[in-house]
Amino acid sequence: MNYLFIDIECANCKDGGKLCEFGYVLTDSSFLVLKRENILINPNTEFDVYVLNHMLNFKKSDYDNSPLFSKFYQKIFNLLTDKDTVVIGHTIGGDAVHIGDDCIRYGFDTPDFEYFDIVEIFKDFKQTDNATSLVNMCIELGIETGENVHSADVDANLTMLVFKTLCEKQGVTAEQMILNSPRSRGLIKDYAETVARKNNYKRYLEDCKEKGIKLIDKDEYNVLRLFRRYSVAREKNFIPQLKGKFVCISENFERENYNQTLVLIQKIKNAGGFVVPSASKCDVFVKYDIPTLDGQGVYCKKLELVKQTIERGKKVQIIEINEFIKLLNIDISALNEPMIKVVEKFIKNKTRHAYSEQTGTTIGEIINSKNEKN
Repeated sequence: MNYLFIDIECANCKDGGKLCEFGYVLTDSSFLVLKRENILINPNTEFDVYVLNHMLNFKKSDYDNSPLFSKFYQKIFNLLTDKDTVVIGHTIGGDAVHIGDDCIRYGFDTPDFEYFDIVEIFKDFKQTDNATSLVNMCIELGIETGENVHSADVDANLTMLVFKTLCEKQGVTAEQMILNSPRSRGLIKDYAETVARKNNYKRYLEDCKEKGIKLIDKDEYNVLRLFRRYSVAREKNFIPQLKGKFVCISENFERENYNQTLVLIQKIKNAGGFVVPSASKCDVFVKYDIPTLDGQGVYCKKLELVKQTIERGKKVQIIEINEFIKLLNIDISALNEPMIKVVEKFIKNKTRHAYSEQTGTTIGEIINSKNEKN
């Protein structure tokens, strides 16, 4: 088995990444370097001024005089999809997406490939949930970084050295290191379909605006966030499937159903569950589909994250909203119960003051403002 360590640089990431560098280091399982290369690419677009002046190590003319992405597409595609190669990078999920963006921009098929993130592997090594930059990883491990950090091949090589050093420190093989860190595993698949759903989401927002459909606003979102965090069970209606479980609700439902989401949060807590905003940390995900004319459905970022979490080996139950309501033993009409007074009761001085310090506005003032508007 070979190991491919990659890094990319983009000219800009507006409406999708535009690659200007693809760097890689290919090794065998003993970390013998088989090939190292930095592919300079003409991004055929404007450069982000800050990126060009402060992050990239080549002159603009070096990129402008290089071939377009189409020249290197097949080579990059073959490297990433080789069945006998493990792909590793630092925050590589974003790199995988940007590569897919450029493939779509030039009309090519997007590569489907499994990858492993050194950030998550390092978290396991340090026994922390805090992400660490590549440079700081090198500093902690005593790896010399040199002066050309952010050249794609340099960063790819540093990623390889970090991975190699972690293997040595723990006395494990490269294969064992990967197996010991299941949360580092990621997968990009059918990315073109994901992009299509994202575009559907943009059209959906435009349609809502044209049709006057009320969506959650910033103040309502803040109330929702705090109610999710601080509210407690008002009744004890424990449900075995939810007791002690972390539940995440689709943002598609929250966006269109402010009051109903407040009710749902309260019902989940009454059932003994916890409501979390993070899709990657939930045990149960409440799915809510919004159909579109092309049948793709509105893009749900949290659902995509849940799918990735499942791919990494975590067990997460995905349940449709109507089935979830049945699980709560309530009628769908119960979601229309007015929640303003309930929310007011849950607000305590500590919560109010903590929020007021950050925004200058108390939750009570937000709620009163909503009442006045209505």
